[in-house]
Amino acid sequence: MSDQDQITRHEREIGELRGKLDSLATKEYVREVVDEQTRELKKEFNAKIDDKFDNVISRLDTLSGRFDELSGRLDTLSGDVKNLNEKQHRITGAADIIKTALPLLISVATLIVLIISLLSNAGG
Repeated sequence: MSDQDQITRHEREIGELRGKLDSLATKEYVREVVDEQTRELKKEFNAKIDDKFDNVISRLDTLSGRFDELSGRLDTLSGDVKNLNEKQHRITGAADIIKTALPLLISVATLIVLIISLLSNAGG
């Protein structure tokens, strides 16, 4: 093989090696770009997740406060119902006593009127 052929062959091999190096450099660049974009996307995704999570926590806090308020109102209304039930029992008890005692009082009053009437007729 002549020197010129060897030079040509070496130039071709050098060209092929440069092409492979360029290809490898391009692949590494693409890998770095993809990694960087992946990191950015993860950062954005995590920020959005954190924002949504904070929003959910805020809403849960609001709902918890509202629940506590309604629970307090329910306790108040429960106490009011208990008081009304006690008053109803007292009124019902008083009505039962009056219902039982009224005929007795009417009988006693009638007896007193009869006695007074008899005494006035006997005295007069």
